[in-house]
Amino acid sequence: MKNNILFPVILFFVFLSFNSVYSQTEKMRFSMKYSITRNSFEFLNDFSKHKMGVASGSGVIFDKDGITSNVNAGFVYDYINGSGNFIGNYLITFIDSSRIFIKAEGNSYGDENNPLFAADLKITGGTGIYLKIKGIGKMTGDRKKLIEENSVVNLNFEIEYVLE
Repeated sequence: MKNNILFPVILFFVFLSFNSVYSQTEKMRFSMKYSITRNSFEFLNDFSKHKMGVASGSGVIFDKDGITSNVNAGFVYDYINGSGNFIGNYLITFIDSSRIFIKAEGNSYGDENNPLFAADLKITGGTGIYLKIKGIGKMTGDRKKLIEENSVVNLNFEIEYVLE
């Protein structure tokens, strides 16, 4: 009877240790720079300089090894004088055509002439070598002028992820 219980317990711990080797958390850090190519917004009548809008753009990310990859970005914002909430989505395409989809939910603070950003990140999917990626992280960044065409957005990402 004792051996009947011991074998499944040992098997469980062997499986658990084998599985944890292949699901170790990794860290991904990169900088992103993109230009806003489209911006559509409306001023609201409730507060001075209250603006809601949708913007998108494209650019590149730079990883720690200096390798660049393409990014398409889009975000919805609700700002008063440059500060407020936003939800952003980023599609990163790597040189091998693998992709990562990231969602950011955060805040802009400062003012409309020198906005700063902070957001929580969640990886929402991937393709290629990132097909089964899952992760969360943080984003910070800035933009040196108002949201308008050709405005450059600079962001820094830190993400912890696993490939299942």
